[in-house]
Amino acid sequence: MSHNIIQDSMLSVGSILRGIYRIDSYLSSGGFGNTYVATNVEFEETVAIKEFFMRGITQRDANNTSVSVSNIENKCLFDEQLQKFKKEARRLRKLRNEHIVSVHDLFEENGTAYYVMDYIDGENLSDKLKRIQKPLPEAEVMRYLPQILDALACVHQENLWHLDLKPANIMVDRNGNVTLIDFGASKQRSITGGATTSTAVSYTNGFAPREQMEQNLEKFGPWTDLYALGATLYNLLTNKKPPLPSDIDDDRSADKHLALPMPATVSEKTKQLILSMLTTDRLNRPQSVEDIIVMMVNKSRECVNLFQANDMDETMLIGIEKTDKTNRKREEGMPTDSYDKENSDYDFEEEKKEVDVRAPIKWYWAFVIFGLFWLFSLIFGYLSRLLH
Repeated sequence: MSHNIIQDSMLSVGSILRGIYRIDSYLSSGGFGNTYVATNVEFEETVAIKEFFMRGITQRDANNTSVSVSNIENKCLFDEQLQKFKKEARRLRKLRNEHIVSVHDLFEENGTAYYVMDYIDGENLSDKLKRIQKPLPEAEVMRYLPQILDALACVHQENLWHLDLKPANIMVDRNGNVTLIDFGASKQRSITGGATTSTAVSYTNGFAPREQMEQNLEKFGPWTDLYALGATLYNLLTNKKPPLPSDIDDDRSADKHLALPMPATVSEKTKQLILSMLTTDRLNRPQSVEDIIVMMVNKSRECVNLFQANDMDETMLIGIEKTDKTNRKREEGMPTDSYDKENSDYDFEEEKKEVDVRAPIKWYWAFVIFGLFWLFSLIFGYLSRLLH
């Protein structure tokens, strides 16, 4: 979907880059770049191409191709940001994960730089919320969560932080596969902790924790991305913009229901998961993806244990009720065994409905097993990367 397009700042459709990439259409244009749908004419493959273009700082020349700085005083700023753009591409190139957009090429042309990525045939989750005009179902969000966690685990393993996680930067294709995009705000971890550079970090209100809003780079870490993940889950499940950290602090209720109201359809375990990630004190927030996985596994086990206890009680009650009904039938002369049933006109459908009250339990078990399978697959994948 093309949106936020300022055509005066874009290359013309049909333009050729590097002799092999043909611009076919526009995806988006932002403050620091334009993104196109293009075709690699050598292989007839559809790709996405991001072009470095600083709105308000750069301009297209008369040929509508070359990029130049509109004011010479901004040349140093342009050069600095151009290097940052190329660094973003190189960082993405290092990240090999099915849930992170892949970079295939990086080059300079027309007085600026470009990098070539996978084209994802889908939409970002922000656009989806706008399209459907309502929150996403919890089941759908929980299908996306393990994929997002897998991507973040890969990013953090490379000592990187995304620092701009939000629905607009999460693409979902037609098969429900998640891809994390836009690493323009990402930072590298220094040996002593914190960020390797002192360059200011852009952020989106509601999705940034206090340490990021204060530009306190030495306090950045995986927990910074996890706050953004909690805000993202909240946004997807409520279709409401997440509050600022100060608004969360101002809410003195135990469950933060004033600052973070959630629909009754959202389960308690998911609410608690979101609240833990949106803890404004970074030291009390989950510190890593592994912490989130452990929390999810423990919550699943609690549900299983609770279910087993409830299942036992219900089984006992069903048995008692069935025995009591059998005794009543005998007292009333009604059939109670297979022989009597074959020789009776008694309607057993109502009895069957009452006895089959446990049928939904089988579906619940299937749901629990499926959920645990997802979680353990995620843990196995993360451990595999650590070992290799």
